Amino acid sequence: LNGNSIGSDELSLGLAAGACNDESLAVTPLVSGNVQICIIVDPNNLIPEGNNDNNQRCENFTVVDPPTPDLIAYSASVTDTTVDPGQSITVNWTAKNQGNTGCGATQQGVMWSTDGTITHDDTLLEKEYLGPMGVNATTPETHMITIPSNAIPGSTYYIGAWADYDLEVNEGSNESNNGSNAVAVTINQTDLVVSDIWVAPDPLVATQSGTVHIRVCNQGQRGTGIVPI
Repeated sequence: LNGNSIGSDELSLGLAAGACNDESLAVTPLVSGNVQICIIVDPNNLIPEGNNDNNQRCENFTVVDPPTPDLIAYSASVTDTTVDPGQSITVNWTAKNQGNTGCGATQQGVMWSTDGTITHDDTLLEKEYLGPMGVNATTPETHMITIPSNAIPGSTYYIGAWADYDLEVNEGSNESNNGSNAVAVTINQTDLVVSDIWVAPDPLVATQSGTVHIRVCNQGQRGTGIVPI
């Protein structure tokens, strides 16, 4: 018989001829899935028997995962989607425990990503406390963050939330679904254009002073300091 031994017991009172006895053996399965449990009586053939070939019986059973929390973040939004580096905005989302048992308090992460998928490996902007959560409990969350100062003007970044950022809650196989939707934010940029040129007097007179006038416009979303011409 191939497999691992998960326990042993004995019939301390023996068995009379024709008698049966019910026994219980405590076991702790280490993994979930389909398993086969086999019982062998007198495995070392210590008791003389007329037939040792019927001392074994096997049955198939299912082992399920233990109840675990499953924390998620969803419905993320921000108060402004066109922003400047260093600007403060508010991030909103909903936290939920969709698992089959409650959990204690943990920390959530507000994440900054360069792509449209929020992961635990993205840049952490801030943490937000999340109190104990019962089964199917939800709670609205909000946190003010500052747009990173090194954000590149004209680029698009993504903001979202990550449940249980510090991995304080044992979620079993449910750790990978902790990220919320990603909200796109565009970094404002300057866009300088020369929209018009005119002279005075018009026409200019050779060997005489005149003036060139120009109109410079910033058609971007971000202001500038002194503009050299």
